[in-house]
Amino acid sequence: MKIGALDGGTSYHYVALHQPPFNQYIDRTIYLPELAEADLDDLDVLIVTCRSHPEQLRRNADKLQAFLAQGKTLMIMGETEPQTWMPGIEQEAVPLNYWWWLEPDGEFDLEVASPDHSIWQYLSLADMTWHYHGLLNPPETATPLLVHKETGQAVLWTDDHFHGGRVLVTSLDPFFHHGSHFMPATTRFLHGFFQWLNA
Repeated sequence: MKIGALDGGTSYHYVALHQPPFNQYIDRTIYLPELAEADLDDLDVLIVTCRSHPEQLRRNADKLQAFLAQGKTLMIMGETEPQTWMPGIEQEAVPLNYWWWLEPDGEFDLEVASPDHSIWQYLSLADMTWHYHGLLNPPETATPLLVHKETGQAVLWTDDHFHGGRVLVTSLDPFFHHGSHFMPATTRFLHGFFQWLNA
């Protein structure tokens, strides 16, 4: 399985994609401004990394949709506004609480869903506990994996039959935080994520 990842040219993308420990999992990076001209035929998986510029993604919406239609796998990370370039993805903005853990009786407001899914063999709730950038409304065919305790909306979901391919969508931003050298949970997340993806 060949894995590609979009590189927005930022310092955090460079650290996360081109340096150990995660560069070993990535067969090819595609510089985001050159995505329109890039040949993706050799890739089985394409990771839309955190904070890849949404306008660049909108300009390449047809290409990303065609990638899925070939039966391939698209992994969509947080802060990429996927609801504006991929039909069938719904995301709602919510207030972002960076410091919930410093509040009296602060408690993370997400919980595991679909505990029998294979991803939970490689990841735990603790590996996904930092903050999130929006709530997702998955399609009926999707499997929610991480959900808001009160609303039931997802922060992470997957669908093996989405526009002809396989998709994972999350509003978490692990590549950004790992590449920015803070939030240790994001590094643990990426370790488990890549192991699951390869398995």
